[in-house]
Amino acid sequence: MNLYHMTQNRPTRRTPHRKIAIVATMTLAFAAPYACLREAYAANEVAAEPILLNDNGAWSWFEDERAIVDVASGKLLVSSVADASGSGGVNRDGDIDIVSLDINTGHVDSFVLHAGLEDDDHNSASLYVRPDGRYVAMYAKHGSDPFSRYRISKNPHDATAWEDEETFPNGAGATYSNLHFLPADDGGAGRLYNFTRTENYDPNILTSADQGATWSYGGKLLSEGGGGDRPYVRYFSDGDKIHFIATERHPRNYDNSIYHGYVQDGQLFGSAGNVLDSNLFNSTAVAPSQLTPVLPTGAVFDDDTMRRGWTLDVAIDGGGNPVAIHQARANNDTSDHRFFYSRWDGSQWNTNQLGFAGSYLYGAESDYTGLVAIDPDDVNTVYLSSEVHPATKAQLIGADGERHYELFRGNTQDSGQTWQWTPLTFNSEVDNLRPVVPKWDAENSAILWMRGTYSTYVDYDLDVVAMVNPNVAAPTPALSIDFGATGQSVQPGFEAFSRAGSGVSGDQTESYPSAFAAGSAGIVVTLAGDPQFRNRGSDVDSPVGDVVNDFVFANNDLSVTFSDLQAGDYQIVLYAHDRDFAQSEYSVSQSGKQLGVLAPTDGSAPSIGVASARYWFHADGQSDVVLNLESLVGSSVPLNGLELYAASAPFIGPPIDFNSDGLFDVADYFILSANLHSSFAGLTSQEAYSRGDINGDLKADFADFTVFRRMYDEWNGAGAFAALTIPEPSGLLVASGLLIGRLMTYRAGPGDSVTPVGETRHGNTRNAVHQ
Repeated sequence: MNLYHMTQNRPTRRTPHRKIAIVATMTLAFAAPYACLREAYAANEVAAEPILLNDNGAWSWFEDERAIVDVASGKLLVSSVADASGSGGVNRDGDIDIVSLDINTGHVDSFVLHAGLEDDDHNSASLYVRPDGRYVAMYAKHGSDPFSRYRISKNPHDATAWEDEETFPNGAGATYSNLHFLPADDGGAGRLYNFTRTENYDPNILTSADQGATWSYGGKLLSEGGGGDRPYVRYFSDGDKIHFIATERHPRNYDNSIYHGYVQDGQLFGSAGNVLDSNLFNSTAVAPSQLTPVLPTGAVFDDDTMRRGWTLDVAIDGGGNPVAIHQARANNDTSDHRFFYSRWDGSQWNTNQLGFAGSYLYGAESDYTGLVAIDPDDVNTVYLSSEVHPATKAQLIGADGERHYELFRGNTQDSGQTWQWTPLTFNSEVDNLRPVVPKWDAENSAILWMRGTYSTYVDYDLDVVAMVNPNVAAPTPALSIDFGATGQSVQPGFEAFSRAGSGVSGDQTESYPSAFAAGSAGIVVTLAGDPQFRNRGSDVDSPVGDVVNDFVFANNDLSVTFSDLQAGDYQIVLYAHDRDFAQSEYSVSQSGKQLGVLAPTDGSAPSIGVASARYWFHADGQSDVVLNLESLVGSSVPLNGLELYAASAPFIGPPIDFNSDGLFDVADYFILSANLHSSFAGLTSQEAYSRGDINGDLKADFADFTVFRRMYDEWNGAGAFAALTIPEPSGLLVASGLLIGRLMTYRAGPGDSVTPVGETRHGNTRNAVHQ
């Protein structure tokens, strides 16, 4: 059979936040609630429990709804496309998957809609729940044949069994599927729309009068230029209208503006309700430029001119007005994209810059960013992926010293004029990309994203992960310090730590008032390592320019000690930049725990942004907290400034979890025991791990057992392994005389992806081009 069917049973574990509770099914970081495990390494922090939905999958952002919540059955469904570079390798290459999560039990089902269709993330299915509870999934190749493919589930609220695949032949190569139902259309009979790119590369319309059982060609939504001049359209429906935003063409080929319109009962309207096309079901169509402008190209924000826009997401507020997310290049610079948030107030569009978006995922697609999703049940909340901080434009350097895309939640209380940002992932060694938020209700929300390595749209190693009702509070500022020589310009909101530019010797100490100080003297900060202070002027082009113009440095190593800090969990952001000289990377550790590697940037106009890193640590309220910054090559260690936040501890999952059930228990022991003395040559690293390979040598042996036994006691308590009262695997006593070295590096678990050594995301030579 050309079907892949996988069922995973997971235990129920309820948590108190919001309406729906969810079980944990995935471990993303080497972490445990015991200091002995956290001391070794800290990376891939996630703010709340993540759920692994699919260990090999990706999507583009022009097919919707990719993820839906079936409220009647309490299920979350998502479609994605597998790739040969991911788990399962070539055997899953091009599979069109659909995954169903039972939100109350945590049970996950996965079904392959079409095995080996095409390894291209553009091909994920659009999903729709019919009134009878059965699901419709519609998908197409990336223009390489004319078929829109579709399947209907056999039973209501069940994604594990589907009717045979049917096809609709379009008049040209088909790309993308977008299913939206308007019940009042066609005299109240209702009409199911599928918007797909076919003839002339324009958005064309298919319609169904029988809830997706059969389809007919309707007409064109828009028409632009000649063959290959393709508008890019994003859709959203509230059941009354289908709102959409569009460009003229691909930003690679055209200096796009952003436009809006909506569909209702077979007609096309502008934002104000003016009719633009009274009959969508014919061969004529208007150009995108005849729609209502949202953001014209050439608009200026903060003295920067925006060019070559692209559409990202659209939703509808409580008053029925559309809200849109889109992006543009600042000054036509592909290393400086910006995200924008636009709202229609009933008479006009109001647009604000949402945040900085960074550069691009790979060179052949220089407008591929991390993307943004609106929460359709709360349009004042967005989820944003970027390789730079959305407010400060500082590069987000992960634990491996490389820049990575991280996930943020943004909240606005003034229609998008200002935003509060909460990091949901940080200090990562992989990328967190393309968030999706399906419509649910005012009490519940789910955020899905792709996590791993994205090389091109036909080459990726990504997990599909989710958080359901993440109870994550925004970090609270505790202290911000700007280091530099006397006379430095201090960044607004920061406290100065200044000394003379020469003649300084010995440790240097300052105290600062803070609500998080343990005593009345404030938080005491001490710099050690013979720190020296410098002022490089005032011309670094950055939102945190006053911070990074100046710095403190030491030769080889610099330590920062916090005394009199209240007990609790904290996040700290470090900035590292030297305007005049290139500086070498350095490691950052805390009390013996390796936090990461920070590579300073340089220059007055740093490409993409200045370097920053975010780490988590715990203070016990009594001991000093000491950060050690040590050069990896014996050179200078610069530190421009820091921001300290009181924040909840990140999610901490079991260090070993072969079966991905969120537990480190006897079931994992039996997996290791059953596979002991086995070679996993030819398997992927994730497949080997799921069979008991902890140290990454593609076999299960006494070395893995030794680590398992030690960590089992550390996680479950001293003597826990012995209390299992099960015999050790045969043959282990023979090997007990072997000297087993200390496990020095974390072996990625089944939910983790690791960037291959030597791979460069932005400089790779792959040439997959978005069509």
